[in-house]
Amino acid sequence: GIGRLGRRDADPVVILTGYTGGMHCCVTLQLVTRQNGQPRVLGLPMMDGDPDTGFPRDIDGDGMADFRRADDSFLYAFTSYAGSWAPPRLWNLRGGEMVDVSAEPRFAAFWQREARKVGKPCRKGQVGACAAYAAALARLGRAEEGIAEAVRHAPKADWLPEPCTVDYVDDECPEGKALVFSGFEEGLRWLLGQQGYLDQALAGAD
Repeated sequence: GIGRLGRRDADPVVILTGYTGGMHCCVTLQLVTRQNGQPRVLGLPMMDGDPDTGFPRDIDGDGMADFRRADDSFLYAFTSYAGSWAPPRLWNLRGGEMVDVSAEPRFAAFWQREARKVGKPCRKGQVGACAAYAAALARLGRAEEGIAEAVRHAPKADWLPEPCTVDYVDDECPEGKALVFSGFEEGLRWLLGQQGYLDQALAGAD
């Protein structure tokens, strides 16, 4: 795609998307912008899914197009790929860099919609949806409520993350060096903290 991300932008940008191939992987996105009269290429993290087919849209109405991506760390975290829900992450081009703006207060309405969407399957006991529900409420400054609801509706996960506390050796975590969680709640708290949902909640959001 080629276009302006903001109404007042002097120059358009060029957006290039691609697909690496492979099971559940990976969509790439590169952005070509102009800085000091020269082209500059920026990128966003790869994610699962199909390449975008439309230009990014303005989600919060501030006049700037927002890039929506997915937090794939939630895939396979507690259940199968098909049962997992990946919370969105939002990015803006700001100061010549791509910046994760997911936690900014202007997106409160967006996260409320996300919470309603994943809340429905969560209430049916879908553990992957419950993890995403907790993430959405954490963005709204309601992390404890979200975690409690997630655990109430899906008290047990199919499995739990086992992060390694040291570097892998021959692609394996050395014996005794993996974190072992007592249950879904402890694993969910770890994942939310690891991905920044607990320390980047929307300030003052209801």
